[in-house]
Amino acid sequence: MLKLLAGLFGALALFFVSTTIASAALFINEFASDTAGTTADPDWVEIYNSGPDSIDLSFYRLRDNTTNVRDLSGTINANGFATFDWTNRLDKAGDVIRLLLTADETTLVDRVGYGNAGTDAADPGVGQSAGRSVDGAAQSVIFSGPTKGSANIVSQTFVLAWGYSFVGLTVDKGTSYKASDFARDLGNKVVSVTRWDSSRGRYFTHTVGSTENNFPIVLGEGYFVRTNGYVNPAITGLYATLASISVPTGYSMISFPRALTGISNAEELLQAMQGQGVDVRTIVRWFGGRFIVHEIGSDANNFSITPDEGYFIRNFGSAGTFSLP
Repeated sequence: MLKLLAGLFGALALFFVSTTIASAALFINEFASDTAGTTADPDWVEIYNSGPDSIDLSFYRLRDNTTNVRDLSGTINANGFATFDWTNRLDKAGDVIRLLLTADETTLVDRVGYGNAGTDAADPGVGQSAGRSVDGAAQSVIFSGPTKGSANIVSQTFVLAWGYSFVGLTVDKGTSYKASDFARDLGNKVVSVTRWDSSRGRYFTHTVGSTENNFPIVLGEGYFVRTNGYVNPAITGLYATLASISVPTGYSMISFPRALTGISNAEELLQAMQGQGVDVRTIVRWFGGRFIVHEIGSDANNFSITPDEGYFIRNFGSAGTFSLP
């Protein structure tokens, strides 16, 4: 009898330990709150399992900032997603979504406060969702195209004129993404992709169909793309979380994966770089088939700074790092 009880208590202990470990792997990954609130267009919450094992969701529930409860069900696979409609239960102006153990609501598995109820996530608008920038990550962003039930990915649309366009990535394609991949994703009218190698002071071009100069395509760097026709492609990837750009001495080609807070034009960018100790005094844009130069302190050619556009800059000082505001 004692052996039986010992075995039973051991199994129960293992169950509770396993449940606790599993709980740490679950995240409120994405949600939509500004919907019609109907069965056809409900509020919803997506759960992500970052752990290596499947988890029984019947032990968990969602609770909002008031008394609304949504008990979960089913099994969520390792690195998988489960979504739960919660018709007209999330406050459009702001709410707190809690993921709890059903048997013990004092155990908080995950929590997201948004809008006027918290700063964990921004308040999504109509047709939008808010979610973690990368599945399970700390940073949250707004998705104009919700990714309900799948990985949090975003899309970048390019407008490439006939000839040369100067562009950069706003989506994260990972470390194995090469010039040949970029050209393929941009479409069959792409002839070549060119980068500037600051360490050598020269251009390197990858021509479609060739194996030469198949360099990595990375966030924060600008590229010349040559096409033999107008194309308007879109590519998808993870949300770009790039926080800074390395700026070598001399010329470099850069781009920004997102809009910069408090910086809308060339002069503001140069002043911000100077403020961070990076002595960039010149920035060059490619527009209408020609270079347009803005010098710091000048009123001339103070063009807008936009995500996904490439720029030449010249650093007159030592190599430095520019933290993206």
